[in-house]
Amino acid sequence: MILTIEEYKNMGFEGGEDESACEKALTRAENLVALLCGGSLESFDESAVPCLKQAIAAQAEEYLLNGGQPMSGKTTVGDFSYSAEENGGTAVSPLAMTVLKLGGLYCCAVEGRR
Repeated sequence: MILTIEEYKNMGFEGGEDESACEKALTRAENLVALLCGGSLESFDESAVPCLKQAIAAQAEEYLLNGGQPMSGKTTVGDFSYSAEENGGTAVSPLAMTVLKLGGLYCCAVEGRR
C-alpha cells in the first residue's frame, strides 16, 4: 500500500478510527486511483507520491464517511463503462479527482462522475 493508516490519520482525514475498515478503504481507494491514473501507480516517479497519497486519502475518506454505501456515478475507460447505479459501485471523490488533475496524474481516457 502506498498510504498507511498512520499517514492517513496524520493527514487529517476523517473516519480512520476503525483500523480494519480504514485499511479496506485505503486498499479500495488505491485501486480506484490506479484506474484513474491509467491502471498502474508503480509507473510514476517518486515526486508523484505525495499527490497520489492525497488522492488515495480523499477517496478512502469518501468510502469511510459514506459507510461504503453505493452512490451514483459513472466511470469510463475506453470502451468499458461502469455505472454505480447499475453495478452497486462507488463514485469518485471530487477531491481525489481534483488532486489528480492538478497533479497531472489523471488519465484523460478515464471519465469519472460524481
